[in-house]
Amino acid sequence: MEELVDLGLTKSLGLSNCSISQVERICKIAKHKPVSNQVECHIYLPQNELFDACKKLGLAVTAYAPFGSPGRFEQLREIDAPVVLEDPVITKIAKRYSKSPAHILLRNLLQRGIIVIPKSVTPHRIRSNIQVFDFSLTKEEMEDIAGIKTKRRLFAAVGLMFPNHPERPW
Repeated sequence: MEELVDLGLTKSLGLSNCSISQVERICKIAKHKPVSNQVECHIYLPQNELFDACKKLGLAVTAYAPFGSPGRFEQLREIDAPVVLEDPVITKIAKRYSKSPAHILLRNLLQRGIIVIPKSVTPHRIRSNIQVFDFSLTKEEMEDIAGIKTKRRLFAAVGLMFPNHPERPW
């Protein structure tokens, strides 16, 4: 991948689903330091330690599944999976601002300094997702969101691919 930078075929490199130790190792040996680490990140998996470590190393964090990818659970038949968009803290704040829960989830991540890539297939929702720059969450609201007790990875790929991974919750 670094050769692609050398050849001018790409400007920068990024990582995906790397742990703190993996990011540190890569940064130590990289000829071209990565600029971002794309990871699952939402209110139930805030990735605080990883975010802090990446920030110290000069990497941005890019959050996928900021809404928890609610459609996946129907496919996986996972009945007890929490629904990020229905979290009571989020819905309460959404009502206060006359915004959707999705807006609150996106705004929270943006205020934390995290790049967000929400997935949507409908043009209406894609347009709606950008409507997060006309309000800000208060410090208290950010603390309320940070205090949400549910902590859970909603994508099992890390645990399935790397059974001894330290972030594997089960």
